[in-house]
Amino acid sequence: MKWPKTHSSIYTSLAPNSHSGLSYRPFTSQPPKASVAPDTQTDIENHAFKQQQMEATKLEIQAKYGTITPEGQEHLQLLQAKMDAFWAGRKTPPGHNIANIPIHRPDTAPIQTKLTVGLPGDKFKQEADKIAHQSKSQQLQLQPQPLTGQPPQIQQRIGSGTIQRKQLNSNDILKALSSISFVKNKLKQTQHLRRDNRDTADNVETMRQHVEKVLAQYDTNLKGNDSTVNQAISVAVVLEGVARVIAVNELNDPALTPELTMKLMELYRTEIESKLKKMDRQQDVLKLATALTADDPVSLYMHNELRLDAAAIRVRMMARSAGKEPKDFLDLLRQRFEIEMATYQKDDVKNRQDMGNTAGNFNVKEATGEISVAYLEKLFPGGIAQWVQPPSGERNTLNFTADATQKLDALEAAVIKTNLRDYDPNTRNWRRQGGEDQKLTSKQSAHLNEIEQQEEELRLNWSDDPVITRLKSLFQLDDNSATNLVAQIKSGLQDLPITLTVRGAEWFDQGDPSSTIYQPGSSRTNTADYYNLLKKKRKKSSQPSHLDSINYLGDYNDTTGQERGNNYGRFRNWKDQRMTGNLGFSDTELPSFAAVNMNWLAHSTSQPTQGSFGMNNAAEYGKNSYGDTHFVLRQGNIAERLVYTATDHGKPRRDIYLAFCDFLLGNDAAQSQTGMKATKKDVVVRHVVNSLITQKRVSSDVQCFEVQIFGELDISKDVEKISVAPSVGANVQNNINTFCTMHGITFEAIAQPTEDVEHQRWFTPNPLTGSGLEMLNQLQNALAASQLPQTS
Repeated sequence: MKWPKTHSSIYTSLAPNSHSGLSYRPFTSQPPKASVAPDTQTDIENHAFKQQQMEATKLEIQAKYGTITPEGQEHLQLLQAKMDAFWAGRKTPPGHNIANIPIHRPDTAPIQTKLTVGLPGDKFKQEADKIAHQSKSQQLQLQPQPLTGQPPQIQQRIGSGTIQRKQLNSNDILKALSSISFVKNKLKQTQHLRRDNRDTADNVETMRQHVEKVLAQYDTNLKGNDSTVNQAISVAVVLEGVARVIAVNELNDPALTPELTMKLMELYRTEIESKLKKMDRQQDVLKLATALTADDPVSLYMHNELRLDAAAIRVRMMARSAGKEPKDFLDLLRQRFEIEMATYQKDDVKNRQDMGNTAGNFNVKEATGEISVAYLEKLFPGGIAQWVQPPSGERNTLNFTADATQKLDALEAAVIKTNLRDYDPNTRNWRRQGGEDQKLTSKQSAHLNEIEQQEEELRLNWSDDPVITRLKSLFQLDDNSATNLVAQIKSGLQDLPITLTVRGAEWFDQGDPSSTIYQPGSSRTNTADYYNLLKKKRKKSSQPSHLDSINYLGDYNDTTGQERGNNYGRFRNWKDQRMTGNLGFSDTELPSFAAVNMNWLAHSTSQPTQGSFGMNNAAEYGKNSYGDTHFVLRQGNIAERLVYTATDHGKPRRDIYLAFCDFLLGNDAAQSQTGMKATKKDVVVRHVVNSLITQKRVSSDVQCFEVQIFGELDISKDVEKISVAPSVGANVQNNINTFCTMHGITFEAIAQPTEDVEHQRWFTPNPLTGSGLEMLNQLQNALAASQLPQTS
């Protein structure tokens, strides 16, 4: 399946081409002068045709030997259009040998005149251009072609030879492109997303087999377009299959399929044109195939990985590059989506959907490039795709569910309505006030603004009654105590520390860090060269460029000791995009991830040494799986660009209290946010309440709020305290202390505590005994006194 990621290189190709008037010099001849009577209209047309024929012949020879320029190719197409218009006017079959056509009236002797067609301002050339333009416009219109009978054939004379041009069917195109050795080898491979023995089993289909299934769906159910569209879709399906194998097997990054397809078409353009030399309207076909593979907004939108407005913009931009109406182009993209989805069988998907790593702490069954049973069931009743014959005059379509049909209809309406100028960064301001100082991009500002707007709408109908009811049940409180507790929670949440945890030696081993800017951990760091990936030699005249390389996720390199597995990088990148509003954030626009840490100093990665109420291991105190050095952030510097979530799967919230309510009440929308985990967790609620009300240090193995910080994060400006675990070496601690002194930051060397730290979850389910009952009594007493107890 195609799940592309947007890349800037896609849109640089969308701007209309502009060519200098000096970029092409026509082939001309200078016949001897002759004194003649004024030319008739027929003479003028004959002379114009002869000139076009001579220019076209030269360009055809260049095309045959691969020396034609893009400008020359474009001019050749124009000349062919003019000559087609000439024969249409004379009612002469296109297959007639133009070399035998007399260029004079049959009732007069041949007279050779001075040729002036083609000079600047020539009125006859202007008229010929007008006729050619009309003919070309008619050719670009999509006219349904019958599905039976012989495809049209065109003879194109090149030098002394003739190429028979015809409409190629999907099998012809697959066979032709497969004769390119690189394409053939890639199509023999399977997709190794699962990376287990199922990918090497005998029943796992190769990419060629999958491509054949997709093409069969198209030929059987949708092949009612004109010859250019039919051929273009077939070319797109084959080349995308090749690119997907590379993206999945070699880069472990399916989202890069469109970029790889575009580069494949660029580097193998000569071979592709050669193998498809018998194709009718070859250049038009390849232009449309290129436009169709530049992106896949329909698939991304239907998979909830792209917002409606962004999908509509992409469709319109792709349509503009193809020279087609947005609605018509959307239908072509939808056809690609439907023939792909029609190939998936529910039972096969169930056997192959990836449930994650062996530890079970994540799964990628809904991630980019994956198809799950749950997704099929959202699209089709029972998860089974079937073709439906619509009313007369409409094309076949799949049996989408009501919800899926509504989504597709909404996309069509948005595509028709959208005005690209509304999304021009020069005319639309998504910036937040003060965002420039925090280096917020337009997309980041839009995301934060949208969250705030949603919360304002939520508050119009918000009530604390469900919160009070749930707290009463969870902690066995009366109405007044539960109401008082809500107030205490709202107040206390605002003051909780926000921290980033790192490995101190990685930042300060050599003194001051080389850069004080914190980089998001999910950014791509792997780079590959297109020429190596696509097994193509670089031309001697071609100089290496950054455009020749591609950044990719690759296998996840675990540095935390948590055994997350090779595919964790794919999961994290996909989740990050979902959690940031599906705005198509670039790697540099993704937020820095921090945490609201409840009593984080007491967290230990190892079991306590003295039973359930012992001291932490001195060597592990103050550490966790992410590091031993904690940056406590200045909330005043980052308050306007924070987003809270209930663990890492909750709905994005600007208000931390709403994130707490997601833990307490659950959030169905949050569960569908990533399709992974529910957010309702009583144990987290107990831990949060214990920390706010009693302020006792209690070690916890539960994850609380996650924080996303947008914009630039500079540890020299945005950190108020750096706390260092005892395990950090003396040299590193000294370097950190010096750095803190230089930038006005508080330095804290964490000391082993003298009091016992209880290693348990407070407020355990009934019956309450021992310390659990004591803590409940303390909580009720504190609420009754309407004040927080002092820290012991």
